[in-house]
Amino acid sequence: MKHILFLALLLFSVITSAQSTQYVWAKSGLTLRSEGNLDAEKINIIPYGAQVATSGNQAEVIGVPTLPARRFKIGDGPDNYLGSQSFTMHDSFEYVKFGDATGYVFGAYLLPFPPPPAELERLELKDWINQLKGRAIDFREQDEGRISAKVFTYLGGMVLTEKRGDLRQVTSIAIPLISLSQAYVIADRLFALETAIKWKEEDTDEGDDYFYTTLKTDDRTYLNFSTFNANFQINIVGGFAVITQVDEW
Repeated sequence: MKHILFLALLLFSVITSAQSTQYVWAKSGLTLRSEGNLDAEKINIIPYGAQVATSGNQAEVIGVPTLPARRFKIGDGPDNYLGSQSFTMHDSFEYVKFGDATGYVFGAYLLPFPPPPAELERLELKDWINQLKGRAIDFREQDEGRISAKVFTYLGGMVLTEKRGDLRQVTSIAIPLISLSQAYVIADRLFALETAIKWKEEDTDEGDDYFYTTLKTDDRTYLNFSTFNANFQINIVGGFAVITQVDEW
């Protein structure tokens, strides 16, 4: 009897530890399905910012086309074009509980911390992490010749780095244990990347100033948006997703 009770308590502990609270980052809401595939019945739409309980159960990994390949005209002549790669988010379907409903959602839009308020179109990295984590638990200032650097460490392992010098400013945040797709969701929400790409594409051929955003990616470990005076980079390095914003003057 004692042995059975011990096994029951152990099983309860394992099940409990596997469960976690996640937040929905999909701006238009996240579809809850009856099974873990895109053909399954739609049960509900879970709103942006809502909390769900996950069990650790996963279904198939799928690819969701996110940004199409584009070509930008950058001058006269048949060969004066700039190419931009496509980007596909890859993740598994996660089994979740939302209120009384259970089902599967695309995991790239689930993160262990809440998104910025929906009414904010974009938010600076430092402002967002300070709202999310509060004051840094460690701070270091470094002098690298003509470049000064400030490094802030927060609870949960997030690290914010700010560098200034050589006519540019570099701001990066390292977030542990998230995928490239999840990091893209964060960057798109903070910097409105998809909106910026569409706006620049519409204005590309107007006047003498060409506004374009190009993308290079392998869909798994790195993603680089380049514009005429700035770029955004996402890299998966040693268990961290590193999101970097580079502004040039």
